[in-house]
Amino acid sequence: MSGVQTGTIASNGNMYSENRYSSVANLILIGTRQTSYVLEPETASTALFKLIQIERDTSQVATDTSIATFRITPAGPITRLTETSTSDAKVITVTY
Repeated sequence: MSGVQTGTIASNGNMYSENRYSSVANLILIGTRQTSYVLEPETASTALFKLIQIERDTSQVATDTSIATFRITPAGPITRLTETSTSDAKVITVTY
């Protein structure tokens, strides 16, 4: 197994989900985090890979959303473009 993954434009899916706890003792559940992805067309020869994380409280209300966007070319290089985080109605975007 080479570790190389392939995808097609418009593919998406859940990568993993995890529980979030108030401490390392894992006694009090404070919510969940779901990580997913989407692969979108950008140009005829590039694609945008978006890594999306959504944190929810125990009532399943979204409390934080983060999206990291990367450009992928046929030759293989991946370039980080932006990261956006939305929490408590505040948005922070970092552009690389």
